[in-house]
Amino acid sequence: MSDINKNLLYSKIHFDLLLKLYKFSVNEFSTNSSIYELFTVIATEGLNIDRASYWEINNHNLSCVDLFDKNKNKHFKEGVLNSIDLPIYFNALKDGIAIVADNVLTNKYTSELKDDYLIPLGITDMLDIPIRKVWRISWCFLL
Repeated sequence: MSDINKNLLYSKIHFDLLLKLYKFSVNEFSTNSSIYELFTVIATEGLNIDRASYWEINNHNLSCVDLFDKNKNKHFKEGVLNSIDLPIYFNALKDGIAIVADNVLTNKYTSELKDDYLIPLGITDMLDIPIRKVWRISWCFLL
């Protein structure tokens, strides 16, 4: 194995999933919803995680557009979080930073979600990555 391959942060699985994404054209999808469904499925495969979701900021709410649960092999489209209840978390989202929380209960950005979201769903780790759309910030949570 060459030194370059040894130091790569991704595997052949990641590379194959990236190729899968690159082969798609936005024109092939009938709705934006079907694009988000593909992204959430690929995120669970590539990161070997149980859930991945795509959320959008709408005024004072964060709304779930698509959540894929790999164990149930099912997509969900429910969930709304209100900025008034989560000021620290929402300020971090609006600042457009990636939130890496290897312990969501103690992380300063995610701990506000503890009682109503994280504990009921059994979420222990979280990665929030900003996805920018034309003049709007959306979020993809990779849980």
